[in-house]
Amino acid sequence: MPATVLIVEDEPFLILNMICVFEDAGFTVFDAPNAKEAFRIMDEHREQIDLLVTDIRLGPGQDGWDLAVTWRELFHDLPIIFVSGDSAGEWEQRRISNSVMLQKPVWGRDVLEAAHNAIQK
Repeated sequence: MPATVLIVEDEPFLILNMICVFEDAGFTVFDAPNAKEAFRIMDEHREQIDLLVTDIRLGPGQDGWDLAVTWRELFHDLPIIFVSGDSAGEWEQRRISNSVMLQKPVWGRDVLEAAHNAIQK
């Protein structure tokens, strides 16, 4: 059975690119443009999701750090991949278990490698 990923990104081009990368690699994909929609998907599809890939800055409202806190409550130690242009230093300070930070711009193959490594742990 293929792994299922929730991708949260507020930039339309970037989210479309990530969806294509993951679908082409055989993943089932849920996507959200903001934290509010991501929380809805997390609640409705709790049993299906294997991995969270999220930006940190998601526009108005809650951010990727907020998603990570809720993710840990619902999914315990399932992996998180943060993809951000400006939050690497914060990630090191927050010490979120079973997570990695990829700095934007990021290549699709790098995100997939991180996803496969995270899921196989």
